[in-house]
Amino acid sequence: MICKHCEKEFNAKSKREKYCSIECRNNAKYIRLVIKRSNNLKLNFIENKDYVIDKWNGYAVKCMYGLYFKAMHPDKTLDDYKKEFPNALLCSEEHTKKTSKNSGKFMKEEKYRKMYSEMLKGENNPNHKSRTTEQHRKECSPFSKEFYKKHGGDRNVFIKKISENRTYNTRLDYYIKKGLSEDEAKNALSERQKTFTLEKCIARYGKEEGFRIFTERQDKWSKRCKCAKFEHNFINELIEYLSISESEIKYYKNKQLILSNNTYKKSYFYDFVYKNKIIEINGDFWHMNPKRFKQGDFNHMINKSAQETWEYDKLKLETAMSNGYDVFVVWESDIRKDKDFVMNRIKQYLNL
Repeated sequence: MICKHCEKEFNAKSKREKYCSIECRNNAKYIRLVIKRSNNLKLNFIENKDYVIDKWNGYAVKCMYGLYFKAMHPDKTLDDYKKEFPNALLCSEEHTKKTSKNSGKFMKEEKYRKMYSEMLKGENNPNHKSRTTEQHRKECSPFSKEFYKKHGGDRNVFIKKISENRTYNTRLDYYIKKGLSEDEAKNALSERQKTFTLEKCIARYGKEEGFRIFTERQDKWSKRCKCAKFEHNFINELIEYLSISESEIKYYKNKQLILSNNTYKKSYFYDFVYKNKIIEINGDFWHMNPKRFKQGDFNHMINKSAQETWEYDKLKLETAMSNGYDVFVVWESDIRKDKDFVMNRIKQYLNL
């Protein structure tokens, strides 16, 4: 017997059998449904707006992705289709709008977030090193040059391209386009960026548990961050150079000093505290060192301009001083240039 779907020969148990497997039967049923829907779309709807045409078979479909492509073109990939038809649409305008509007809606519920978090932990993650090559992981990361080589080569061109086609509520222009003034947009963006703060942890888990969860997560993040590693290594060397006991200071290994600014409803962590004196170690890139950046420069990694970054750091220093602390700021570039000189300056500042 010849299968009506895959056209392969198989041993049929009865004359009524038309398909070699349940999968072939389901695929054949799905294709009949696609043809029926395709005729309806072509008769009653508008091309590109409500449907797109599959260039390989001429069927009308709302979206080329997922089940449709797998069923209709099992031996081919979307990359093959894009290479052959580089300007062809893969989704209708209405489908794209609907998908963007409802994207991630169910993930706002806590139970689903936990479920998917467990599903993608460790080796279950599709991009885990045990399941992918290093080259593949680089091509998937916007932090890598390989990512932009694969997707067009120029980072700025790529960002501009996706910005024109999608809206991001983590960007200032998203809120300005909604009709908000620049100040209102900045406030809205600031609230959006507060996805994980000390205040939210305390409100959710209580003071002690919230503080523990927040500090644990900050510590995990800092261990992965190159900037934090540089800062921590410097602090460890500084403690040894100053010959002081760890019990006399507050820093990343013990209870770090946290001060709140009630006016702006913000809390700040401080790097190194000895008695009433604070040492802040600022990375040139993340804090946008004025020696390297101009006022109007924008850091896409933190969604802030240099001016906004400096204002944030200034408010952090003012909060410390209003609580009776003196602050000494050290820049990463100065440490790299002459570490011994910087350490000596700190020793003099601490009167040791």
